[in-house]
Amino acid sequence: MKKILYIIFILSLLFPLLQLSLGVPKILPLEGYFSPKKNETPILSLDNWFSGNFQVPIESYNKKNCPSAPFYIRLRNQIDFSLFNIVNVNNVHKGKNNYIYYLTQYFINGGKMLELTEMEKKVENLKRIQDSLNTLGKKIVYVLAPEKLAIFPEYLPEEMPISSNTFYTYRNYLKLFSKHKINCIDFNAWFISLKDTASYPLFAKGGKHWAHYYATLAFDSIGDYLRTDFKIPDFEYIKPYFSERPWKVDYDILNSANLLLDFNDIPLAQTDFKVQEFEGPQMLIFGDSYFHSIGWRSILKQQYSDSSNFWYYNKEMFDSDNKMIGTTSKDYFDRLANNTEIYLIMISLGNIDNFDFGALEYF
Repeated sequence: MKKILYIIFILSLLFPLLQLSLGVPKILPLEGYFSPKKNETPILSLDNWFSGNFQVPIESYNKKNCPSAPFYIRLRNQIDFSLFNIVNVNNVHKGKNNYIYYLTQYFINGGKMLELTEMEKKVENLKRIQDSLNTLGKKIVYVLAPEKLAIFPEYLPEEMPISSNTFYTYRNYLKLFSKHKINCIDFNAWFISLKDTASYPLFAKGGKHWAHYYATLAFDSIGDYLRTDFKIPDFEYIKPYFSERPWKVDYDILNSANLLLDFNDIPLAQTDFKVQEFEGPQMLIFGDSYFHSIGWRSILKQQYSDSSNFWYYNKEMFDSDNKMIGTTSKDYFDRLANNTEIYLIMISLGNIDNFDFGALEYF
């Protein structure tokens, strides 16, 4: 054992030299956002040394500029993940059977306990806007995206108890939507109904969002819901196939975990589709990352007008091709409003306290 440890130690010392001189082994860049490298080398002087003002900057400089740093970061992350079940990403936890969860304080503590009267005021305002749009031949629909935690609670880590209030807001909004006859689609209920019979996995083990195949089906089902009032092109699906490697959007959490080894996720279904050759109505979507995770395939443009928009958290505007075109504003909303026929609020349970991202203030 001592000899093995000695060899590992020597190899770890030689690795940076091999990487610098020969460029081998090839090191994958790290995923995620990192502050830009600083090219200015900290200056060594007696004053800086004895005051301690040299040691911290030089350590930071070496971390950002050392070519082999990504390898050592991935190695450390892999050891933590494989031996200690730790994922070095904020709010991310490794559950049973290698299921990975993104758990914010909302899920752990139950979020804000909104008063029912406050919730009802929001729903009554939504109902007022819904009725007003109906008189103009337009529609607003509230869509609840499926939350992995709600569909697969059985794989949560045992040391991560979930508050009994976690779904308090969700359940009460559903009751109020029913009471006030709000146009609502709850994909959590749909995914739970599919859980034991689905032909393909609903979520990747290493992903936060719905598997892309079912997200595509879900978005198409919104079109089915709207076809009673609007002419919307239908998807023609090509037979799904299993992909041994998840698409990047299906593997988003563990991509950001920067592991050294490939994570053996469950094979996921992928599909291509054709769309009927006519342009659908103009749509404006207010949503979070659950729509963003499927928007990259220009799915909005496939079924709706080229002038349709997706407003990410009601902050950034994306066109129907999923290209960012600016930041949101009341003026731009008013410019779109004349031709927009359908408004969609798509929100996940982790954001349900926000209700609408401030979208209803535009009406």
